[in-house]
Amino acid sequence: MADSDKIDCLNIVICGGDKLDNDLKNKILQKGYNLYNNYGPTEFTVDAIACKCELSHNDLGYPIANTEAYIMTEKDKLQVLGAQGELCLAGAGISIGYYNKRDLTEEKFVWNKVLNKRLYKTGDLAIIMPNGIVKFIGRKDDQVKINGLRIELEEIEHYINQFQGINEAVVVVIDNTYGGKALCAYYRADATVLYDKLRAYLINYLPQYMIPSHLIKISKWPTTPNGKIDKKALCMWNNNDEKKKYVAPRTKVEKEISHIWKKILGKSQISICEEFINAGGDSLKATIFSTLMLERFKTQVPLNKMLTYTIKEIAELVNENNIEKTIVNDENLILLKEGTDSEKNLFLIHPGNGEAEVFVDLCDNLDVDYTMWGIRADRLNKYSPKNSKLEEIASKYINKIETIQQGGKYNVIGWCIGGSIAFEIALQLEKKGKELGFFGMINSFAPDRKFWGEIHEFTVSTEEKMISELPEYKTFTDRYAGLKDIQDIWSNLIGYYDEIDLSVEVLKQFVYDDMDRAIPNYNAADINVNEIIYYINVLRMFDNIRALYVPERKLKAKCHFFAATDETAANIELWNEYCHKPLNIYNIKGDNFSILRYPNVKAFSDLLNKLLR
Repeated sequence: MADSDKIDCLNIVICGGDKLDNDLKNKILQKGYNLYNNYGPTEFTVDAIACKCELSHNDLGYPIANTEAYIMTEKDKLQVLGAQGELCLAGAGISIGYYNKRDLTEEKFVWNKVLNKRLYKTGDLAIIMPNGIVKFIGRKDDQVKINGLRIELEEIEHYINQFQGINEAVVVVIDNTYGGKALCAYYRADATVLYDKLRAYLINYLPQYMIPSHLIKISKWPTTPNGKIDKKALCMWNNNDEKKKYVAPRTKVEKEISHIWKKILGKSQISICEEFINAGGDSLKATIFSTLMLERFKTQVPLNKMLTYTIKEIAELVNENNIEKTIVNDENLILLKEGTDSEKNLFLIHPGNGEAEVFVDLCDNLDVDYTMWGIRADRLNKYSPKNSKLEEIASKYINKIETIQQGGKYNVIGWCIGGSIAFEIALQLEKKGKELGFFGMINSFAPDRKFWGEIHEFTVSTEEKMISELPEYKTFTDRYAGLKDIQDIWSNLIGYYDEIDLSVEVLKQFVYDDMDRAIPNYNAADINVNEIIYYINVLRMFDNIRALYVPERKLKAKCHFFAATDETAANIELWNEYCHKPLNIYNIKGDNFSILRYPNVKAFSDLLNKLLR
């Protein structure tokens, strides 16, 4: 219908049964038809939400008569208007349940005590806008996390389906040999597609961690009783083939690297042909591994390649010494991406969690010939926040930078609190008579003492107050009353939580503001209480440092400011008070966190490529 001439006698088209593709919707509307989209699962007697379609947007619409729609959190609590969650339906259309499937019925049809009614959990992610209209986001099953990294299965499928020779593809998450998760792409095609060719194509559009590890041709899709592709059946992949691929370490170097991997990843056996990410690695673990490689082998592994390296490939790097010439053994300096021009470096300053691995996707998409370094913060001592000044931190980071580059133009970019640190670095470099090349800040809050109000140093009193907002506070203070050192307070709290075996889920209920988004791998299965406490205090420390910072002079160099469109730092213009030249402001799609993640980081890196050339 969309690709043929309009049928003169037909004016109204009604669709349902599956997600309405936006391009298809627009084609039908442009033919002159009145198009209606009816949403509703079989479990809710087919139709539940409907709307008349428009070119400008693609919504599900409003609940029909005798039907109510609710958005619920992962903990089955009502979500606020405008926030994403699982779409649940109530009303006259709700069915009794699944025939002879009691467990599934109890899982999907639930009684909500707050609403005092029975709900059907659709498995769809949606948003209810303030005007009551329901917007579809995607299938809950299609938004997954592997090693703490959010994966959009539909986005992967989109690009695979565009690859020449593939008729249709479905991506699912499977269990790998090591007790972790991996991406597997099933496809239908007339001829077999070579995995290496598909991978080389996908690397142009997706980050490394979103490229499937397995590619399997299938002649016929397994289907559900409703006739849809049965993704659960595809997930039940036979691991026997995977186990046959295990290759044991052969050389002394491979055995040593294998030992390091197993220690970091908590695995008893890892094939030397398995990629780091598929064995359970992530960017943070890659940073730890890179540091250990420096200590043991004097080998610097670029972080942007680490996730897809195997033990075999890294051993070859060690044996051939085919690596970055400048070896820098410093825990504060992380090699994000290596370049060929030793005179051109780009230094990226960490955000409030103190980690620099967040820049990997950005660097991976930059095609300018710079060696890119991430600067990460010092580790906390005994989980306790420190009283520090931003000027002192900037001075220390300059010393680190000068171990890499002693002259020429200095290129520095900072994100969030890292933008403030980068600003002070730029000021101190100018004071020393150094020349700035490219200077940028990413969504950084400008100095504003009035906004922050009175800021207190970290003392026994402030830490006792902070701990009073954490679980099991009273029992802890009854036992450990009278501690006079803030390091003792936090180390004893960690010990106490370990003693009572406090669960991560209990602690997470006390994590406030946006800290959950800033803590690395917050939703990973292997995150522990100690890590959450550590990053809470790192974030608190840098919040204090930023609040107390006021530049002593104005910046002479040009400043490029990258503002997140969905969560812009509220006082950008205040930076102009500390600059001789007005800011160059660029709007980057996304919020403070998503601008550095796929898909938004792709557009960001395209812009940065142009500016750095």
